[in-house]
Amino acid sequence: MEPAAVDVLCKGIGCEIANLNCPGQIVVSGKVTNIELFASLAKERGAKRVLMLDVSGPFHSSLMTPARDKLKDYIDKILIAEPKIPFVSNVDAKVHSDPVKIKENLIAQVNSKTLWEESIRLVAQNNIKTFLEIGPGQVLKGLLKKIDPKLEVKNIGTAQDLQAPAADQCQ
Repeated sequence: MEPAAVDVLCKGIGCEIANLNCPGQIVVSGKVTNIELFASLAKERGAKRVLMLDVSGPFHSSLMTPARDKLKDYIDKILIAEPKIPFVSNVDAKVHSDPVKIKENLIAQVNSKTLWEESIRLVAQNNIKTFLEIGPGQVLKGLLKKIDPKLEVKNIGTAQDLQAPAADQCQ
């Protein structure tokens, strides 16, 4: 489904778009019963695929506002300097250098939709074509290939991946 159609359906049943990951992949967040209703209605309205994710919370939704408020208390105490390299926030898919705005976005990302696809497109438009995926799995590699097949992703999933051959490729 198109993001606009997903958004309309969400608003009608108390869900929210949580992630715009890549073309054709939209994650919806909310209470379990609302998500189950969303899934059945989305299928009826022509969604090609609907998967229930096994996650521990309604991430990137207004239901996370209490967690955001607790995190704010901690982030407010942290000194963030102006970054030496561009900082892209997935809250608004923009480059930021103002430490105050960076803090605001770090706090907001807890209960705001993640603009992953738009953020990656912004980075790629600025001639960054190689990305590192650190940790097990290759989820981000799959997303980036759908966003732009020309992007390269180097996976570092184990300590062995940090050895000379893999480390040399990242320089």
